[in-house]
Amino acid sequence: MASARYNKRQPPKRKLTVFKTYTRRGRGLRTDEDLPQDIFVGEIKGVVRDMRDSDGDWSSSHFRMALSNGRELDATHVNSQARYVNHTCGEPNCGWEEWEGADGKVHVAVFTVMPVKADTELTIRYHDCTQAGMEEPKAPPQQSKKGEACLCGSDNCCGLLWGPELEGP
Repeated sequence: MASARYNKRQPPKRKLTVFKTYTRRGRGLRTDEDLPQDIFVGEIKGVVRDMRDSDGDWSSSHFRMALSNGRELDATHVNSQARYVNHTCGEPNCGWEEWEGADGKVHVAVFTVMPVKADTELTIRYHDCTQAGMEEPKAPPQQSKKGEACLCGSDNCCGLLWGPELEGP
């Protein structure tokens, strides 16, 4: 349970670096030290709102994450290191969990799901390609009405980061 791991965590003393990816993905987050499996990396902080109240702009200049119950987390204007963890359609080295805390607020925490070596980019999976019936990887499309093109570079890339077919986790 994420809340138990989150509540027991020590304040992060992880050596993490936000870096420019030199790809069209913008910035990423890497660890500067070895991290064991199942360790708290950080919390993605932002404004939680009903997706029906959203302006619908999921462009690359924004950081938005689809949550459960038709909600989204907009971390565009809240700077926490964990917001720079990029998506991969391949095998991510981190996972994320959401829960409602005793304070009534939604929290999203990032944890390692395997041991991670120093100087490795931290990645999560925003969605599962099979949600959209995408059994086979596709070449990434251009950004269009179909959604935001995925730029993860994985051999298993399903082509879309977000779009009508992909409603989030």
